[in-house]
Amino acid sequence: MGLVADGKLSITWTYSRHRHHDSTIAALAEAFMAALRWRSLPKGESRLTPSERTISEGDGTPELWHQDLPLEAAIQAHPELIQPLGQPQQVLLTGASGFLGAFLLHELLQQTSAQVHCLVRATDNQSAQQRLQQHLQYYQLWRDDYASRITPWAGDLSQPHLGLTAEAFQALAGQIDRIYHNGSAVNLAYPYQTVRAANVLGTQTLLRLATQVKLKPIAYVSTLSVFSGLGAEATTMAETTDLDLVPPPPGGYARSKWVAENLLWTARDRGIPVAVYRPGRILGHQQTGICNTRDRLSLMLRGCLYLGCAPAVQTLVDMTPVDYISQAIVHLSLRPTSWGQAFHLCNPQPMAWCDLVQQIQALGYPLRLVSYEQWQQTLAERWRSHLQTLSDPAPDHPLYPLMILFADAEAGAAASVAQSLAADDRQFDCQNTCQALSSSAITCPTIDPPLLQRYLTYFSRQGFFKLPEAVSP
Repeated sequence: MGLVADGKLSITWTYSRHRHHDSTIAALAEAFMAALRWRSLPKGESRLTPSERTISEGDGTPELWHQDLPLEAAIQAHPELIQPLGQPQQVLLTGASGFLGAFLLHELLQQTSAQVHCLVRATDNQSAQQRLQQHLQYYQLWRDDYASRITPWAGDLSQPHLGLTAEAFQALAGQIDRIYHNGSAVNLAYPYQTVRAANVLGTQTLLRLATQVKLKPIAYVSTLSVFSGLGAEATTMAETTDLDLVPPPPGGYARSKWVAENLLWTARDRGIPVAVYRPGRILGHQQTGICNTRDRLSLMLRGCLYLGCAPAVQTLVDMTPVDYISQAIVHLSLRPTSWGQAFHLCNPQPMAWCDLVQQIQALGYPLRLVSYEQWQQTLAERWRSHLQTLSDPAPDHPLYPLMILFADAEAGAAASVAQSLAADDRQFDCQNTCQALSSSAITCPTIDPPLLQRYLTYFSRQGFFKLPEAVSP
């Protein structure tokens, strides 16, 4: 936290040796000052000062994100490339091998008649096709007639020309008429320079693709984390908020998405049709209960169920089903009026963390609310007991993610838990999304006990944790 009083700057923070081991006091101070300078400038004035372009991350190298913000001049909506915005016939989808990507691919095949070209990391196109089929089968989405409508491209977002040859890249530019950019390198622990190639340079490459042969609209899947640089004082973020007024967020992944979004808004200002979709915390499918077991909320619940207790912290948790998000993105992208806009895909009815724990308890799970101090003490004691029986910390152990996040937080620092649960989904307005979907049957559900039970049952079937005997299927 930073405070300016009587002309003096004071900075305080909770230190974690796990999260700040490669940081320095100078780098932390520079990061705060960069955000302060960014916010103090009036709208329309350049926010990239010469001194900011050489801010060091502690190792003597300039911050790359400053260098990545300008969009190359050649990326333009040249008049001879512009075509009428009709229904897509040939679309490119990135990130189809991810959790949300599988459902986006399914919805594109359901809601459109388009041929879907998928960029997939694989050794060849046949392997890419097999990977996609197995991926959709895993999430119970595959249909045999999908095979003829999916065109795989073995490539890589982080490589020049998307990992394709120059000839193949040009051929792809001539075939497709729309781009759904969902792919990214997602790891909250990686620094910006690690995720930059896929998340930022890959977006730049797709913008080049969009402006070659014929102009192609881009539907970009971003994240609500792009607003995390504003801090807790920003109570409600609207879909119409100008990202130019938002400071760069901390963390490599969030910052890379913020930079990519800035590139896309610049492209929009140059006449390229762009729409941005910002999901919050993505939960499982409403009917099947299929979830992403690597999500932070899933890992938090798994660890708490293993301990038998959860911290009583006051925070709201956004939980948005993946099928709602994927259906909404495809539906909105087919509306001509969606281009040029941003949409927040979060639950209009977030749930209090304590209410969530009590609902799980009411379903028969042995889980009780305790103070943060008691929860942290229980976590540390159980982890020490585990280490006495194993020499390996075992990253797949239910408590391992919690130890990384919370074990060395100061006593009483319940805010660290609240921040982890609500980091990307504090208070976000989604009126634009709800209004645009009002004429459809696509609605975001309230997370009630039956839906919650479907999620927990899926976790149990995957061996993520055990169902109590009282609710065993």
